[in-house]
Amino acid sequence: MAESIKKLLDDTLNKLGLSRRLKEEKVLNLWSQLIGDKIGAHTQAKYINCGVLFVTVDNSTWAHQLLFMKKNLIQKINQKMGQQIVKEIRFQVGKLNKEAVQDFSDSDPLEDIELTSNELNKLQEITNQVEDSEIRDKFFNLLINDQKRKKWQKINDWHPCPDCSVLISPEEDKCYICQTKEKRVNTKEVKELLVSSPWLSYQEIIDYFPQLSKDDFQLVKQEMIEELEVKIDNLTIQVLKSEINQQKLRVIFQKYVMLETGVTPDNLTDRLIKKIIGGNKMKIYRSL
Repeated sequence: MAESIKKLLDDTLNKLGLSRRLKEEKVLNLWSQLIGDKIGAHTQAKYINCGVLFVTVDNSTWAHQLLFMKKNLIQKINQKMGQQIVKEIRFQVGKLNKEAVQDFSDSDPLEDIELTSNELNKLQEITNQVEDSEIRDKFFNLLINDQKRKKWQKINDWHPCPDCSVLISPEEDKCYICQTKEKRVNTKEVKELLVSSPWLSYQEIIDYFPQLSKDDFQLVKQEMIEELEVKIDNLTIQVLKSEINQQKLRVIFQKYVMLETGVTPDNLTDRLIKKIIGGNKMKIYRSL
């Protein structure tokens, strides 16, 4: 009986589009609990979509540090949720706008929002299909809060994002996802340029992308460096098994060093490469 009621509740939540929103809000709330006040002062969990949590960071130093904490943070969040909700976290350097975040905690502004009798009756009709009184009451309160939230947003002049129509605060021109998509277009092109010319500096890159910030440039480089580290490990195994051409791995090593140092191909030396990749990997490099 309990399982059938739970299934009915879950099905109803999904039909109303509430299930996803509840999980998203819970994940966003978990962010501040997990990272603590120190990091929380520099970050803001903005949105979660298809398992990707988007977090704004107010400077590149913290963004780089959080990249190394990412796997641990994902694991902690999913453990708290009891299932895999977050698959990836993307950190974006930008301005924090914590005033725009709906903080419905102890001092709940929703308490001042009143629903009409007609609105309450409609919500009651939805919850009447749940037989268990305890679950029905919880479900009813859940729907009330969701309806109040919509009213609160309307009263506080929230408006649709011009690109995707999701409601956003008055201070925002576009939702975080749409803003990120615009920036990702630029960073994708930056990444393509760095793949072919990994030694380029920020000053050289902005000749091609004048709007690119230094923080975003550093984040792109850091992401590429992490990707190459994984690629080097995977390709090393394939080379040892004679599954790929050795020259391919040699080129990846060189690109990795050029990304780290900004040194051009003509100035690459074995001494520099060893300094960057370490003695053990240098033995592999020299054998290629």
